[in-house]
Amino acid sequence: METTLPSHVKRFIYQPFTDSSRQIRLVILEPALSDEDDITCRLEVGETLGASYQSLSYVWGDPVPHSRTISLNDQPFSVTTSLYNALRNLRMITDDPTQSKAFWIDAICIDQKNDGERSEQVQKMASIYQAANRVVIWLGDYSEAEDDNFQFDLRTWGFDSLASGNFETTREAFKLAEDLHLEYINGFNFETSRITQANLDVKIWGYLTLLFRRSWFRRLWVIQELIMAKNALVVCGRMKIWWAALSGAASAIGRYTGTAGDLPVERYPFIYRMGHDYVKYAGLVGISRRDLISIIHATRYSRVTDPRDRLFAIRGLVERPEEADFDVDYSKECHVIFRDWARSYIERTRKLQVLNACLGNQSRDENLPSWVPDLRMWHYIDPDIFSRSFRVYQRDRDNSIPYAASGALLCPEMPVDETSTFLSLSGLKVGKIAKIISYEYIHYYTVLDAAFTLTDLLVACEEQISAHLGTPLEHGTSLYKAFLDVLFKGSITYGGRKLNDTLQNCYSVWRNHVPPPAYFELGFSDELRKQAYLGQFEDTLGKMIQDGEIFITETGQLGGLGKFGAAKVGDDVFVLLGGNTPFVLRSREGESQGNSKDYQLQSSCYLHGAMDGQAIAAWRTGDLELETIRLL
Repeated sequence: METTLPSHVKRFIYQPFTDSSRQIRLVILEPALSDEDDITCRLEVGETLGASYQSLSYVWGDPVPHSRTISLNDQPFSVTTSLYNALRNLRMITDDPTQSKAFWIDAICIDQKNDGERSEQVQKMASIYQAANRVVIWLGDYSEAEDDNFQFDLRTWGFDSLASGNFETTREAFKLAEDLHLEYINGFNFETSRITQANLDVKIWGYLTLLFRRSWFRRLWVIQELIMAKNALVVCGRMKIWWAALSGAASAIGRYTGTAGDLPVERYPFIYRMGHDYVKYAGLVGISRRDLISIIHATRYSRVTDPRDRLFAIRGLVERPEEADFDVDYSKECHVIFRDWARSYIERTRKLQVLNACLGNQSRDENLPSWVPDLRMWHYIDPDIFSRSFRVYQRDRDNSIPYAASGALLCPEMPVDETSTFLSLSGLKVGKIAKIISYEYIHYYTVLDAAFTLTDLLVACEEQISAHLGTPLEHGTSLYKAFLDVLFKGSITYGGRKLNDTLQNCYSVWRNHVPPPAYFELGFSDELRKQAYLGQFEDTLGKMIQDGEIFITETGQLGGLGKFGAAKVGDDVFVLLGGNTPFVLRSREGESQGNSKDYQLQSSCYLHGAMDGQAIAAWRTGDLELETIRLL
């Protein structure tokens, strides 16, 4: 959130707060008669509660170099082009051209050079946005340079680019969004709907697509700003639309995907992905806010400039702020912020969910112990293993049961040493990796001309398992069941996917090991019955195994993990007390001290026959030995 001023502009001198716990600064944007008028503002101090103001949610843009200057308290003040354009337009959108407007704008209202003030004010941002009369979302001008980066597929759309957006195209795109929102509320009428091919203006859909792609939707800070809003107004140029309408449009697009073959979301599936991934996730729809880890996982693809904001930008979203496990402090380095948060979480909960977000690859911050997640890399963790190790999505209650590898046992009290360097834990060694089989599969929607098929990859995987174990992997055998258990990581269904049967039964039909059930689609040919039975299964399978690996232990157990953990043959697999999954650890025997053995954490994993307390039961009967280890 820090900016750099050009040399010719003197730094604005902020007056300190008299009571920073209760006060905020407000930008008073003066009216103008034309765009040519200079942007003039006043900076006033007000109470967080009781003041009448709007909060601005926007993308800062490139802070270096600053290219525009406004007048603030009769002094020059440098702002980014993005903020300059927002102020220039917002002052003209009014029923009374003589009326000034009060805004809270982070880049102006916080002294960005004062780490103490910056930390205190950022920690209050949730309440600042919550107290605002309205949150104004600035998407940018009618046309932005980033719009030109999207290449339309000529074969699908009938054009490969669009003319620059303007007032008319934005008005039509917003009108389409409002129509979609109404259809989402009132129901879909196939004959009159604007989302059917007969009533489709393809270019307007194109402009709506470009709006969904604006950088605002991918910025992490906007999620808190939106969630806390009493109401939110979206502004593009000088066109306005309520956030509820834009969000409703995204919901409509998602609802009608797959319902009729001539809907534009069928021809242009990326419209659905944009609406879902950008618009819906901006509102954290369906995401649990009971725990910070849930929110970190849900927002892992959102963008920040300062890695510390991976935590700072979402602190206000936790339903119980006392369980955030950190305070905003911009005076601390990134690795210290991450480490202190992980330590506080583990010591408060005595659970090891934090470890499920750790990866031992070479790209992680070398200043972090292996048991501290590098939040810059969260998007590389295995989403299925992580989600089921900790109930991330509220809908998971209906689709899956969380893992419980260590049962209800907790990790030791105060397991972190005084220097926060190592983590002392108790665990059971349940295996050593003897072979790793990578799927080497990139999901087909990103590689349309792939020379291999998904079937080829799974056949090769089955053959490697059989060859290593010297046992045929045949339908109905215990090895086959273990393979399917690991392939789907214990899942029976997959999210909201509409499958006609369990994943395991679908796989057997897909591989032609068994025919579809006899009762299914009688009267059709065998091939048509199979296609109808499988539905979206192959697409689901591809998503579930993407970036995954299967491993075999020295005793022949099968397991699964994500390839970005960089596991290798010889690594140990442990069930650690307080952990819901087993973990892949790499021995650091040369650094061990006393009775503890030292390890480096590589990743969490799925191990067949060890996900529901079986290792704890074996320890209690004397078949496994509890060890004391240290994670460095």
